[in-house]
Amino acid sequence: WNPLIIMSPPRIITDTTDLRIRYPLLRAGDAVVGRLLLKPSEEYLLLDLVVRGVRLFPSALAYLAGRSKVFQTLLYKDSMFPHTLAIHDRHDLMAATSLYAGQGIGRVVTKGDRDDGGRGIHLWQSVEALYALASTGTVPYPFVLQPFRSDCRDIRVIVLGDYHESYWRHNPHN
Repeated sequence: WNPLIIMSPPRIITDTTDLRIRYPLLRAGDAVVGRLLLKPSEEYLLLDLVVRGVRLFPSALAYLAGRSKVFQTLLYKDSMFPHTLAIHDRHDLMAATSLYAGQGIGRVVTKGDRDDGGRGIHLWQSVEALYALASTGTVPYPFVLQPFRSDCRDIRVIVLGDYHESYWRHNPHN
């Protein structure tokens, strides 16, 4: 214990600008509350804050999962449509090409990581066609790869403590 250190009350950070300004000062007992607009290269700060004992709400895991389709695919793989894959690089795509060929899967859909609102979703005639274009460097990694299904609906599930809600999302033309 050092009597020269004056104990200050916990800091509460509520926005990204304040986080960037006061980041070096944050310590155990401080809190970051609310939505942060971090750039992908800044998300590593969340791990550092957790290690320092800074409380985060929402949690770092929830924050990252909410922003990344690829991370969601890794976390919830058992609940995904069969053969849904997180593709991180061309080696993953090569493995997926073999898997999909062995399963007789034709048309596929890619979903760009961090895209939302229908952006970054592409329909391909085959995973081989995707691989041919990806080999030119014009398809950004990572992304989610799924067999195409024309007769599907999305279900969205919200769990917040004891509160549960779900709803269907269906677009027959998409």
